[in-house]
Amino acid sequence: MKAFTYEEEEEGIATLCLDLEDSVVNILSFEVLKSLDEKLDELHKASDIKLLKISSAKDGVFIAGANISEIEGLRDETQAYELVRKGQQIISKISDLPFPTVAIINGACLGGGLELALACDYRLATENSKTKIGLPEVNLGILPGFGGTQRLRKLTGLSKALELILGGKILNGKKAEKLGLVDACVPVGYLEFKEKSFIQMVLESPEKILSKRKSGSFMDKYLSFLVFSYARKNVMNKTKGKYPAVISILDLFEASEGKDLHVGLELEAKAFAKLAVTDISKNLIGLFYSSEALKKETGTKRKANATPIHMVNVIGAGVMGAGIVFQFSKIDKLVRMKLRRYAQAAEAMKSIAKVYEGFIKRRSLTKNEVGQKLAHISYTTEFNGFGHCDLALEAIIESTEAKQELYANLEEVMHEKAIIASNTSSLSISMLSEKMQHPERFVGMHFF
Repeated sequence: MKAFTYEEEEEGIATLCLDLEDSVVNILSFEVLKSLDEKLDELHKASDIKLLKISSAKDGVFIAGANISEIEGLRDETQAYELVRKGQQIISKISDLPFPTVAIINGACLGGGLELALACDYRLATENSKTKIGLPEVNLGILPGFGGTQRLRKLTGLSKALELILGGKILNGKKAEKLGLVDACVPVGYLEFKEKSFIQMVLESPEKILSKRKSGSFMDKYLSFLVFSYARKNVMNKTKGKYPAVISILDLFEASEGKDLHVGLELEAKAFAKLAVTDISKNLIGLFYSSEALKKETGTKRKANATPIHMVNVIGAGVMGAGIVFQFSKIDKLVRMKLRRYAQAAEAMKSIAKVYEGFIKRRSLTKNEVGQKLAHISYTTEFNGFGHCDLALEAIIESTEAKQELYANLEEVMHEKAIIASNTSSLSISMLSEKMQHPERFVGMHFF
């Protein structure tokens, strides 16, 4: 299987470009790792290379992760250990190369993909909306097995590494730069130019890049037992001990604290092997497959063009209504609340702002980003502005008569292609739409 192309440019710069044959994404299967192993052995002997770039030819993808089906097929702990240990050894050959290596991340860099990038000396990412960086293995009931736990901790410090791995967090390029996962993040349109200047800096002034790296907090370095204690308490509160992977990750980090990389990798491989063969991991992988299949499910057997939704109206400003308004603002839709009286607006906005405060505290969003999302929200006590909306979602009391009266008003003011939806959890959608002129535009859309 052809997995990559190799090219040597002028002045000793070489590029290893990942491009998995007959696939729209790059996956780090054991077959791909074997091909990589052979190429790395060749590169170790090269004497004319000054720097190696590792990039991808796939649109919006660096490496999407390891081959999940191979992990699903693991049934024997010893076999799982031997395979993941071999994978670690191959990826470690990147960090052992006698010249600097730079991962150029312009797209999804997840799981094994990030573990490969972490083995490089430097990482340059883009602001491409498709650039997603993280180690989400915990969602499959396992932990990063190709060195991710050990290399990430050395790069970001203990607290951030635990936060990212235990939460399976996925970051964009800018946030990855802020946390120290990548050394720089550049606009995708300027990648070629910025890449050249970054490589020049690596060759001529690497200390300028290395000096910006974070080595962890005071607690990470001197009070790690407190970090572990807090993390373990937090994990148990959330999972009640039902997810072995998170406990195993904490145990691994504690066991490898202060140990060198080689010892840490050995411990990581053993921990991975134990988790990979469990029924819990197999079930979570099954859920992952189901989730991915549902993303492709259109809900119709014939080809249909989806109606673009730009503006949404939500009728009702109670707990459910405010929560739904928040969800639409979060995905940057213009959303308008229909209230019985303006006094309700203050309480609803206070509730929405409180949710966003949590995002700011967790650093998932900045204050400016939250301000922009809140600016998407408006409110009214009348039906003005409804003629411009593409979706009206009703979240009022569970009364058939009240809802049917509302739908009649909505049909009068909304354009004919607009969707009318109900958040009802108990009433029949068919019954609610009985008196509508166009019941085919009516749907149930319940938020949990």
